[in-house]
Amino acid sequence: MIRPVLFFFILCVSTVQAQDWDSHRGGSARTGSDGKAGPASAKVLWVHRSKEQFLAPPSAGPGRLFVVALGAFNTGSLRAFDPADGKAAWSKTAPLIRLPTVGSPAVVNGVLYFGEGMHQTDGSSLHAMRVSDGRSLWRLEVPGELVHIEASPAVADGRVYCGGGKAGVICVDLSRVSLDGRELTLAEAEKAVDAKWKAMVDAYEIDKKKDPDF
Repeated sequence: MIRPVLFFFILCVSTVQAQDWDSHRGGSARTGSDGKAGPASAKVLWVHRSKEQFLAPPSAGPGRLFVVALGAFNTGSLRAFDPADGKAAWSKTAPLIRLPTVGSPAVVNGVLYFGEGMHQTDGSSLHAMRVSDGRSLWRLEVPGELVHIEASPAVADGRVYCGGGKAGVICVDLSRVSLDGRELTLAEAEKAVDAKWKAMVDAYEIDKKKDPDF
């Protein structure tokens, strides 16, 4: 088995635009964040050293650069960097991400969308995470043999489209989600998730005061 130490580096990166990145390479035209010509000469701004494999191009968002990575034993992860200096902003791995991640995320209205799985895996999940801190907003599980969301999602007209292997094409309506058996708008669901996180953190702080080793 080949186990290379890989390097992920950015060449000639300008300031990340605040506009949406609704599909692979910024949009259907595949021109990147602003469609403008690149710099006249190449310059390495920063380097991120890792043993993970970066198979998909990064995606841009407001003040962030998002990269999916493939780790040991085909584990998946999603990492957010500051595009100016390469410092890690946040990262998500197992148990939230359970399968390999190899498709560039889409970024629309402060939400990041990406899928799990490769061509040989079964079952998949489509994720929606908050750009600012990586908090999970929802996850659509798509079961089945040889079902995988290997390609990059595309977002248009309030819907997310992605290929799902044997599941065919998956289309998700972003206006409504289900949480605790209730149908909510995405904004209502995000508010409810934030409240749940606050309740868990508050409970943790109480338990920590009772037992500092908790």
